[in-house]
Amino acid sequence: MKLKKLLLGLILLFFFACKKDENLDNKFKNVIIDYQKRYPIPLKKKRNEIIFIYSAYFEKNKNDTLLKITRTSSGINNIIFKKSGGFGVYEDSELKPTLLFDNENLGSKFILKKFIKIDKKYYKNSDVFDEGFTPIHTYKISNKNIELIKIDTVWRHWD
Repeated sequence: MKLKKLLLGLILLFFFACKKDENLDNKFKNVIIDYQKRYPIPLKKKRNEIIFIYSAYFEKNKNDTLLKITRTSSGINNIIFKKSGGFGVYEDSELKPTLLFDNENLGSKFILKKFIKIDKKYYKNSDVFDEGFTPIHTYKISNKNIELIKIDTVWRHWD
């Protein structure tokens, strides 16, 4: 009987000790996924050169830390990407391709693991600009709270 309890205890300990390898904080990831559900990548592309990707970037505005999320159809420009402190691409079964920008390490509570290498399929092939800007969602970060404070809409149609 003691052996069964010990074995069961070891199995439970092993089960709970196995932590899924997370790259992003769950709250942060869910904010991005909510945006992606609201503005999904179109199923039909007008041209093959179009490379849809989401961008999330952290910035400081006076004393506030802000997170801004948007979607683009122009892929990654290698030169701008490197100069602006970009890294990524983060993607899994729930999260669509997402680049992160954090020059000042403002998102360190949310970005658990930084990826520097990026698959070449996300780099733009040409100067394609096929959609208007999707709305930019701006969030205020306070401690580990993320609060939507503004939605900027430049275009009325973006798909």
